Amino acid sequence: MLTIPQYLETILAHTLGTPAEADAVSLSALLYFQQQDWERARTMLNLIEEPDAEIYSYLGICASSLEDTATACKMFKLGLDSNPTNTLDMVRFGDALIKIGDPEQAAAEYQKAIELQPDFSEAYAHLIELHFSTDNLKEALAVVNVALEKCTEGLSILYNLQGITFAELDRLDEAALAFAYAASCNELDYNAWFNLGLTLIKLGRQEESDLALGRIPASILEHYLEKAKQSAAVPTAEDNSEVKVVIPEIVA
Repeated sequence: MLTIPQYLETILAHTLGTPAEADAVSLSALLYFQQQDWERARTMLNLIEEPDAEIYSYLGICASSLEDTATACKMFKLGLDSNPTNTLDMVRFGDALIKIGDPEQAAAEYQKAIELQPDFSEAYAHLIELHFSTDNLKEALAVVNVALEKCTEGLSILYNLQGITFAELDRLDEAALAFAYAASCNELDYNAWFNLGLTLIKLGRQEESDLALGRIPASILEHYLEKAKQSAAVPTAEDNSEVKVVIPEIVA
């Protein structure tokens, strides 16, 4: 049986120089992309003679996945020049800008996404995490409060972020309430349950903490506790930057 690369190479070999060649290249690029074979996908995408906004987006994702951040920024910028309403690519562009050391422009991209799509929870979450990374907790809290007014999706993540901000501001009662809301929005959000459990311990509410931590499968709880012991400053799920939080991971 042929592997996917062998299959695609066969298709390309039979279509070279024919009117079907362009379609074969596009098909190959898409299949490689779906297989997360980023290098082959990028090679095929670069063969497309007249790329549109979608192709630039794919190229940006490939470059990001290959840690070619400068190229990712260029591709997302080209895509947004072609389609200036693609809010998801604004978030992707913002993430790439952070990696090349331009947090101010990243914040501007997240803000543009929010202005175009006021209920886009992912854009709010990335903007909030950016404020965390610069220790701008008051701004983070302001953004998360607006997000919770506007958004109907991603509420577990947003309440988690609100709780983390309250905890960092030493407003533990409000933090516990936010984490409880996060867990109620998604009962499988183990980060929220863990966050809630640790906050309740700090509040001296051990029995309630035991109930919260008891919602987490033993193997996952053990992993969380081990990471919590290692350091109070832990990597976020998105970019491995260190953020002082009370849970081992931030889900974004």
